Amino acid sequence: MDLCSLPFDADAIATLVQEHQGKVLTLEDNYGAGMGSAVADVLSEHGGAFALTQMYVRQIPKSGRTPDDVLRSLGLSAEDIIKTAVESVAMAAR
Repeated sequence: MDLCSLPFDADAIATLVQEHQGKVLTLEDNYGAGMGSAVADVLSEHGGAFALTQMYVRQIPKSGRTPDDVLRSLGLSAEDIIKTAVESVAMAAR
C-alpha cells in the first residue's frame, strides 16, 4: 500500500494487516520514520497481534556515485528490502 499517494485510511491499513497475518514492513526514504510510526499507532489502537518492521533513513546520507550507492549506504537498497522482508517472514514462521 502506498501511503503517500492515498488518503491515510486507518481502517484500511488495519484490515490489510489482518489479511496478511499481521506482518508489516514499512519503507520510507525520509529521515525519521513518521509513516512507520503512524502505522504503528493505528495498529496499536486496533488491537490484535502484528509484527512491524520499519526501514527508513537512519542517518544523513552522504554523496554517492549513483542513487543505488546512496541507498546501499543507507541500508535501503532493493537487496536490503528483500533481505529484511524474507527475514521478517522467516521470524514470523517460527
